[in-house]
Amino acid sequence: MILNKLALKLGSTCVLCGGTTHRIISLCDSCEEDLPILGSACDQCGLPVPECVQGVCGQCQKSPPVIDYSENLFHYRSPIDYLVGQLKFEEKLSCAAIFAHLLTKLVDEIKFDYAPEVIIPVPLHKK
Repeated sequence: MILNKLALKLGSTCVLCGGTTHRIISLCDSCEEDLPILGSACDQCGLPVPECVQGVCGQCQKSPPVIDYSENLFHYRSPIDYLVGQLKFEEKLSCAAIFAHLLTKLVDEIKFDYAPEVIIPVPLHKK
């Protein structure tokens, strides 16, 4: 608790723009606002779908995946791909804190019929 208060007062550097931020995470408000939010997506596979499509996409209806439901935050493009790369390959744990913060906000904002059972990170390799 004391470290969080100290971090907020001292500030940290935003991992995307290099500016100073006085947040617990190393991402400034402006860069967070610019993240490529996914919006409308298939409830099962999580891939983007047009706004008019509700629920499960045609591909999942034809050939259902083993996943019952998924929730994705962002399009996998810049700067999300950069943040994932920094976390996985450069061991920048501040990016894990950013993703945890964003995921927590998502879970708080969405009124799930049930709580998520599992949060699954994408592994580096199939092994």
